[in-house]
Amino acid sequence: MLNYCMLKRLRSKVLGMIFLLIMFYFSGGMKRRVSLAIAAIGDPKIIFLDEPTTGLDPKTRRGVWKMIKNLKKNRVIVLTTHDMEEAEALSDRITVIAGG
Repeated sequence: MLNYCMLKRLRSKVLGMIFLLIMFYFSGGMKRRVSLAIAAIGDPKIIFLDEPTTGLDPKTRRGVWKMIKNLKKNRVIVLTTHDMEEAEALSDRITVIAGG
């Protein structure tokens, strides 16, 4: 008979395998959105995003921006980007780092 710990590990492995299969078939834009959703799991107070829209088409980029704006409520989001339009659209404060 399976005990609770064994069931928990089995569930974790099965979910991990399903996640990997889904991620294999997802497009780049969908992978970015899933990553954003994973970052928000557990209602963290701080989320770090490293160039969340790199390589996305303009329509998908705007959708990710909308998701990030919705996540900003009651959270701190630290975002790195090379796109100044993105920085201006999503940020309350901008810091520019040169040579670092």
